[in-house]
Amino acid sequence: MKTVFYIYILLGISLSSFAQTFEGKITFSTADLTSKETAQVDYYTNGSYGKMLFQTNNEFGSNQYEIYTESNGSKTYLATPSTSTYIDVSNHINGFDLYQNTIFAAKTGQTQSILGYTCEEVKLTTDQNQITIWVSTQLPFTKTDLSSPLAQSGIFEILNQWQIAGIPVKTEIKDKKGNLTSSQEITNIVIQAQNVSDLQLPIHYTAAD
Repeated sequence: MKTVFYIYILLGISLSSFAQTFEGKITFSTADLTSKETAQVDYYTNGSYGKMLFQTNNEFGSNQYEIYTESNGSKTYLATPSTSTYIDVSNHINGFDLYQNTIFAAKTGQTQSILGYTCEEVKLTTDQNQITIWVSTQLPFTKTDLSSPLAQSGIFEILNQWQIAGIPVKTEIKDKKGNLTSSQEITNIVIQAQNVSDLQLPIHYTAAD
């Protein structure tokens, strides 16, 4: 469950807005080395509604989770498809912030191509972590296209404060000793029309006790 919240925070969205509304699927992978857990996430969105499908793997086995967001993040549900149950996390999930107490953030001047997009390296230092983020302004979506209630917090707020534009495409977090503790990277982007009904919490799901 920790990985689910962690991934949700790491999903990158830029601070500039374009005229178009993105519809499609964004796939990304993540690894939490401290808990030895990896995950692949498929995120479907039409700009107002979003569905994230998680496949997590650790030493104890595999799990599947879903997160549904609606009306640009006004409601957020965490669901377990194996039991067809959900919990409303609208007022809880935004309490997680990996980027507190950032004391330095700047572009390094280094670039690399990821998925064919030019990405710029950004270095962040917090009181707990050393963070490297590769950001791009070339992706076909922005924070206004995605239905995440975290679009205004965490890394996005930090980038804005330090006047750094772009969507995080790849992120690596190290501890004070320089040991890699976690990473995340967008691995595929597909522009494709989405049906609203496919992005909404299934009507047969029930609230978990």
